[in-house]
Amino acid sequence: MTAIVYPLFSTPVYCIPDTGLRLTDAELLRLEGYPSINSECGLSVNVDILNEPGMDTVRAVCEHHLDQYVKNVFGCADDIYITTSWLSRNQPGQDHYAHSHPNSIISGCLYLKSGDGNRLNFHGHNHFNRQYPLTWDIKTFNIYNSDDWWVPANTGTIVLWPSNVTHSAAPNIQDDTRIALCFNSFVRGKFGGGGAYAGELEIK
Repeated sequence: MTAIVYPLFSTPVYCIPDTGLRLTDAELLRLEGYPSINSECGLSVNVDILNEPGMDTVRAVCEHHLDQYVKNVFGCADDIYITTSWLSRNQPGQDHYAHSHPNSIISGCLYLKSGDGNRLNFHGHNHFNRQYPLTWDIKTFNIYNSDDWWVPANTGTIVLWPSNVTHSAAPNIQDDTRIALCFNSFVRGKFGGGGAYAGELEIK
């Protein structure tokens, strides 16, 4: 009889390898021109990019997949909406340092301009290393025994994950700027009311 392995208490990373979204060269050039906070990873000063003119289609893609994640992965009916959105632009050979996103519930990244072989990395501690910090003789790495995992980051790829998960972008292996539209989200509505311990909270 085949064993059943239950991935209990896992970290759900949602990835659509290709949403089909493609921007024109003129649109991409405009996004490259937005002022940056720094030159290390090209983070835009503007953290409300999705409300800029001409970003309606990009916003619709991000909102659709956030809704899919909330309903079909998270499995909840609460109103989780995009709060901030910004650009990350990596020149050839540049990476994006490991970090997480505070003040957010679910974060996402939509690659508007990238190339085959580019990766988005996720970092953590697998259950075996948390419980038994030994140097294991791993024969085959998988999602159960790895501290690091990656997903493809090609043009049109969208990835969503819990915001507290540490992640980084591998060095850009293409000969042109890699452009990613990143966003955070939060929840609003009324919570609690289910008993003395639950309390009641309303987030507007």
